[in-house]
Amino acid sequence: MSKTEVEKNEEGLFKKWLDQTDQVFKEWVDCGSRPSDVATGDQGEGVMPRAPTHFERNLEVWRQL
Repeated sequence: MSKTEVEKNEEGLFKKWLDQTDQVFKEWVDCGSRPSDVATGDQGEGVMPRAPTHFERNLEVWRQL
């Protein structure tokens, strides 16, 4: 594979990962979870998934790691 092909593949997979992560977070928000579940650390539906940080959403940061 050429460098360009590898970079395009990385970008596509990274976008797919971000989209999946955003979808999980959106589903959690839309389900109407109770804040008390998050505060107590209940392992049920109320546990808020961790959203990626600003740095995690940047492919160049991952490339430098």
